[in-house]
Amino acid sequence: MISLTERQVNILGELRDTDGYVTVKRLSDRFHVSERSIRYDLDFIKRFLHELGVTLIRKQGQGTMLQMHPKQESVISQVLQQMNHLVLSRENLTYALAAQIMMDQETTLDRLGEIYETSKSTIFHYLSAVDDRLKRHGVTIERKRSKGISITGNEIDIRYAFITLINEITENSHITRQSFIKIFAQEHVDKVKAFIKTFEIRTQIQFSDSALKELTLIICYQMSRIEKDHYVAYPFIEVKNHLNSFAFELVKEQFQNNMTHPFPDDEVVFTLKQFKLSKISSVPIGEDNFAVDDEAYRVSLYFAREASKAIGINFAKDAEFIHALTYHLQVAMNRMKHHLPIKNALTEQVKYKFRFIYEITRKIVIKLEQHLNITFPEEEIAFIAMHLGASYERHSATGYMPTALIVCGSGLATSSLLASRLKVMMPEIKCDGPINLSNLQTFDLSTIDFIISTVPINFSKRKVIVVNPLLESDDLIRLRKLLFRKVYQKQMNDLLEINQPTTTLGALIPKDYIQLNQQPTDWRTAITRASSPLLRHQNITEKYVDAMIKAVEELGPYMVFIPNVAMVHASYKDGVNKDGMSLLTLKEPIIFGDRTDVTVKVIIVMCATKADSDHFIKLVKLLDNPDNMNTLKQATQIDELLLLNNRNS
Repeated sequence: MISLTERQVNILGELRDTDGYVTVKRLSDRFHVSERSIRYDLDFIKRFLHELGVTLIRKQGQGTMLQMHPKQESVISQVLQQMNHLVLSRENLTYALAAQIMMDQETTLDRLGEIYETSKSTIFHYLSAVDDRLKRHGVTIERKRSKGISITGNEIDIRYAFITLINEITENSHITRQSFIKIFAQEHVDKVKAFIKTFEIRTQIQFSDSALKELTLIICYQMSRIEKDHYVAYPFIEVKNHLNSFAFELVKEQFQNNMTHPFPDDEVVFTLKQFKLSKISSVPIGEDNFAVDDEAYRVSLYFAREASKAIGINFAKDAEFIHALTYHLQVAMNRMKHHLPIKNALTEQVKYKFRFIYEITRKIVIKLEQHLNITFPEEEIAFIAMHLGASYERHSATGYMPTALIVCGSGLATSSLLASRLKVMMPEIKCDGPINLSNLQTFDLSTIDFIISTVPINFSKRKVIVVNPLLESDDLIRLRKLLFRKVYQKQMNDLLEINQPTTTLGALIPKDYIQLNQQPTDWRTAITRASSPLLRHQNITEKYVDAMIKAVEELGPYMVFIPNVAMVHASYKDGVNKDGMSLLTLKEPIIFGDRTDVTVKVIIVMCATKADSDHFIKLVKLLDNPDNMNTLKQATQIDELLLLNNRNS
């Protein structure tokens, strides 16, 4: 039989657990590899499944889907389970054993050995690591000759330890939440899913897909614990605060109708807390069936007021913004307090594409952390920035999206086709026109950022992009890169309006991190050479250099928002060890990026271990000063640069 790699096993598990088609892009994002690698993996998986008599359907424009009957699904699950044990690392096996012990509640070395196809002595050897893992969450392993292996601890700690372990396992291995759900009796799973669905309908709230799986798991686990007479206990005042609420009565009613065991009020409160820990994809307007925490509402108002000071828009009057952010923060703050993960697949895109909004959000969050004694992960900062960005777009006259003028000299049919395809394929661009060439000279260009034309135009007033009326793939790539650059420039202009204390270049970039008058052969070599001080001082690894080069390849020279200066960076996850910046000046300008006419004479490399520091804004303001830029370009001695400052910039 064809053997699969660990990633291919992961992909097969994802396909098995998903109803309908899965796109290559989704798999690429999920497993952090290129779409080409995913297609290569799918070829192997298809041959592997052929030997099992299972069909892998691949349809262009829709994605990939498994076609199988229940018996075949059972065979695949068994094969995957066998492969799971073969590819589990030592760390993942520790996680898996911990989760298995918590799910079984009482088990033996023999049973664990059978499940993971290994010896009792191997399982025994791992138990101390499992015990250490569980103790981090206030849970301990108890070993008795008559009862075997069981867990002890505060019941609330045990349940949160369970869901934390599941999250860690699914994050770091190919095992999915659906795999754990299938361990519970189908009857229990069906009841829990029906209960959650009823809650959504009655409260007019809709949970995200990932939240539904997490909720199903934790409530199934809750029911299994209750069946063994393990109950949670909360302080009376905490239970009292929930009594008589619509959500409390709804949960109690549902469990009384579906549970044969007693279901005390404390368990109702536990379930409500799980709902408030779960990510919501839509919320009711003007309803209070699922009332939010006062703390989340206060934090939302505080954030709105601080954002208003920074941007000059009264966000506190945006009811839609306050409403959505309050619901979001209620979940996020609860998850942070319980040390549960917050995942945001768009974090890096938000940081790149909405830098101004992200920076404003980050500065406000720093103040919030001090007040709330909570550390906000970067993923959560990006979520809040997304809410703020949506409100900003609603209130701003133009927002950040650029406006293009369509110019066509080939007649109405051609211009109509181009305008129509732009609307469908790049709806984020606001388009004026189309107009013909004879009207271009007299057209009011005050609100136009660039021109899209079907024919070459010698026109110096605005950037001109010549495209095929059918908008071929190369045309779309060039337009997206230009779009990204224009959006970035607009945000940087807003960023420059933020007041910053006086600082010098030497305070931002140490002397031995500066290189002058170098002459690399191309932009890739220039980034590598500019990064060398950061590599030498172990601020970054080679992986970070590769990530910066890849960002320019994919997104174009958007980092050149100050003329002749490239401020290059990538994700902190791509090999950043500690914060830092380095600077490189060139003897002669070089073209920055592929298929572009953008030139640079200064390259600055930035790296940060988490959220970018205020050094970025300070440096932008310093470089925005024309006198500073002239000095920087002409300097022959590093000492000439160290006292440059951001005053009067």
